[in-house]
This record gives sequence, C-alpha cells and structure tokens, in this order.
Amino acid sequence: MANATEVARVETMVHRTLLSPADASPQVRAQYLQSGRDWGVRRSLLYWSDAVDIDPAVLLAAPQLHAECHKCWPKCWWLICWSEPESLKTWRAYNYPHVAAIYWSLYRVSSRRLPQLATAKTADWYLEAAVRTSLGMYTHGGRTGGLAQ
Repeated sequence: MANATEVARVETMVHRTLLSPADASPQVRAQYLQSGRDWGVRRSLLYWSDAVDIDPAVLLAAPQLHAECHKCWPKCWWLICWSEPESLKTWRAYNYPHVAAIYWSLYRVSSRRLPQLATAKTADWYLEAAVRTSLGMYTHGGRTGGLAQ
C-alpha cells in the first residue's frame, strides 16, 4: 500500500525531473525527460560529451562506462554513449509507456485509492498527462525510417 512519503517522492520526480513546463526554454527543457509543450519523451537524460570523456571524476566513478564510451567517442550512436543532441530525440517509442505508467499510477492513487496522498496535482491532471503521453508516443515514437523501437 502506498504511503504519503512514497507518493510525495513520485510527485516530486514528476515535477522536477520528468515533465518540463510547457513554456520552458530549450536550456530548461534539456533538464527534463518530457516536454510539457509537445509531450515528447527524450531518449535519455544521460549523455556523453567531450567534457565527460576527459573528466577524471567520471573515470573514477564509472570506470566501465568510461571505458566503453571512450572507445567509440565521438562516433558513438547507441545507448549510454549518446551525444546530448542524440539524447534529446523523441522518436524512441519504448520510452513512452514507462512515463505514462507513472502518471496512470498517480491518477489511480489520487482518484480511487488514497486521494489525500497525491497533493501536487489533481487526479484529472494525472489522467490527462497519461493520455497526452500516450498520444505523444503515437505522434513522436517509432518514426525511425523502418527501425521499430
């Protein structure tokens, strides 16, 4: 059973990490997984860059990741070694259901189970976010020229 602390943590993640404000600048939008403007879900918040590649702290903190990405950088194109521009792309349909499930879960908690626990937004807001994310998957996801992801 959910408790107030758990629900508050999920709501905090939604509003500080997951969904950007609709009027966010590109710099602010880059700090979030999902756009509040078009409901696109980016490929990843993790990306590789020249600065990361030469940062000794990264080598110490994640030696296997550094070794893998250092081998292919700057030509990496897959998964953890994406560049920032690659990480911002929204075509990866695989990412959308996970985000929609977070909104759906908060909708369920706030509408039926324990409405007093979800306080950041209303049940209707979470339901609409789940629907818009699903529509965003249809609009953005899977448009890869034949690759289905």
